Amino acid sequence: MRHDPPALTLQIGRPARLGGHPVRLPVEGARAFVAAEALAALLSFEDPSPDEVAAVASGPVEAAAFTETGTAALPLRLGLPGRPGFVETVAPVERETDTVPPRLLVALCDAEDHVVRALRACTLPDAIATALCAGLRRQRRAFRCPEAARLATLRAVGTVPVADLFCRATARAVLPPADRSEETPRRAVG
Repeated sequence: MRHDPPALTLQIGRPARLGGHPVRLPVEGARAFVAAEALAALLSFEDPSPDEVAAVASGPVEAAAFTETGTAALPLRLGLPGRPGFVETVAPVERETDTVPPRLLVALCDAEDHVVRALRACTLPDAIATALCAGLRRQRRAFRCPEAARLATLRAVGTVPVADLFCRATARAVLPPADRSEETPRRAVG
């Protein structure tokens, strides 16, 4: 059964909302899902530092598609390695649909109240979108329940260093901004 992607509202200074409801985020973790017009990666940090906010808002972005073991995950690097604020994480991609749009939204949220502290829009290369689509199709066949798929993805990536996930990725790329005017958007609706 195919579902329409939920509407996502991200606005700096306000809690992230999905389908009109607050988004549930892991403490000090990440979650990715397909919203109406973008793949959204929400990063949850306890009291994000100004350097982390800057890295997400304007630093270089590297992304990959990790699709081993019948799961789909989005490893991310934001900012410059070795520099203050460098962010390296992996977000399991949730499977409401098996299509991935060519736009990536990255939001850095405060873990306590899920308020968006930084927001970034990037163009998602076809190779990453295609690999994630294939991973989501395999994930849909392998797991009947989204929660089972999420737990399997967390088991598959939870103990693997992000650098290893990039090495084993199906596709990876440094992402250009979606549009110079959107490099650090104040509000995004996907």
